[in-house]
Amino acid sequence: MSAFPRSTTVTLVRYKLAHQGYHLFYNNMCSMKIPVVDTTALTPVQKVGRLWLKRDDLFTIPEIGICGGKARACWVLAQNAPGLVTGCSRLSPQQQLVSRVAELFGVPCHIHTALGAYTAEMQDAVDHGASMFQHYNGFSGTLSAKARRESRALGWTNIPFGMESDTAVACTRNQVRNLPDNIRRIVVTIGSGISVAGILYGLQDLGRNVPVLGVRVGGGHSGQKIKRRLDRFAPWGWQRRLTIVQANVPYESAVIASAGGIEVDPHYEGKVVEFLQDDDLFWVVGKRPGG
Repeated sequence: MSAFPRSTTVTLVRYKLAHQGYHLFYNNMCSMKIPVVDTTALTPVQKVGRLWLKRDDLFTIPEIGICGGKARACWVLAQNAPGLVTGCSRLSPQQQLVSRVAELFGVPCHIHTALGAYTAEMQDAVDHGASMFQHYNGFSGTLSAKARRESRALGWTNIPFGMESDTAVACTRNQVRNLPDNIRRIVVTIGSGISVAGILYGLQDLGRNVPVLGVRVGGGHSGQKIKRRLDRFAPWGWQRRLTIVQANVPYESAVIASAGGIEVDPHYEGKVVEFLQDDDLFWVVGKRPGG
């Protein structure tokens, strides 16, 4: 009998097969024509009652059912990749985005995540062609390191944990250009912190002094990690513009909520709705496929 749980044994077999080159079948998985996607077009701002909505969730790639700022960044990062690798939590929609983009491009996809029963997000990634590698140590730093090492070994493209990259920051930075003048405050969810870093840079570009409230949806010690990440990716002095608060619900719990009649992602924006006030601009980053 194997010393590993069955799911881990299957993972190890998949890993060996992939590294022996038996992934060529992936190149024939996708028969869809790759669409032309404008990643620079500005998503709309809507006003509903006393609330403004920045509808970044309306950036869509309908051929594969993904939307939002993270989908935009993933699309840009994945261009010309021979394969995609990423690390993420078991509940993260990132694995869905990466697997669907890989499937459309006709390239293999590897997901590194923690041990545990398959979540809907994990199953969706596998259904779209990803190979799932589960690890006993499921901390974000470990998963990120494993994804980076494997991407280097295979010559594939790593889609960083939380889209942590200058590319993702630049994609969001551009989207600030059409915000109205009379907003009181910008409110946005903070997962990795990369979206809010882009917002802060966009405000700096325009010389706008609008306060930003970031609602952190992660738990544990990720608050310090986010601050270190903002020190790296956000403009100098970001602390003067950004206030970070903790969501009142754990990351693992879903909050079904809507804002301005728009149903939002239950693990991210759903936890932000209770913090909204009149004349705020709610930055809707996106929504997971099938969510």
